Amino acid sequence: MKSDNDLQRDVLAELTWEPKVQAQHIGVSVKDGVVTLTGDVPTYAEKFATENAARRVAGVRAIAEELKVVVENGWITLSGDVDWNFQREAAKEAIRHLMGVKNVTNLIKLNAQSVSTKDVRTKIEAALKRNMEKDAEGITIEANEGKIELRGKVHSWQERDDAGRAAWATLGVSAVENDLVVAF
Repeated sequence: MKSDNDLQRDVLAELTWEPKVQAQHIGVSVKDGVVTLTGDVPTYAEKFATENAARRVAGVRAIAEELKVVVENGWITLSGDVDWNFQREAAKEAIRHLMGVKNVTNLIKLNAQSVSTKDVRTKIEAALKRNMEKDAEGITIEANEGKIELRGKVHSWQERDDAGRAAWATLGVSAVENDLVVAF
């Protein structure tokens, strides 16, 4: 059985490892295997991800969650910077159906990073091979300062969607224009 100090160290390490959590905003204390999470988080998605990360650590007997997400008059404004588009989308998706939420303004920005056409093409090819056993031969990809343009023909809506998701899954992508045409 882990000591409380070991458990605290492991929970903090797991929070740091989880890309959906800003670990520097989370306090972790442990007593008799019960983990208490404290702090203010910008989104319900981060609150949920923090709890899930703590649950993954072996030896955690229970979680006392004291994280706060602030909402005013049913209007939620999300702000901050993230590296991945899925983080921005997940934050909005996680809260938009909560009771009392009237509107969500998503001001979360993607960190600007250099993206190469080769990196995007490699990701798209891998995604298409995994999911449809096809290649990206009919796809033209252009990358310009984090903005990706996909053009050409694919064999199904699934391939079109897979190509778009693969483009978004490339670090540094800030926008995707998916103009792929499905040609049966």
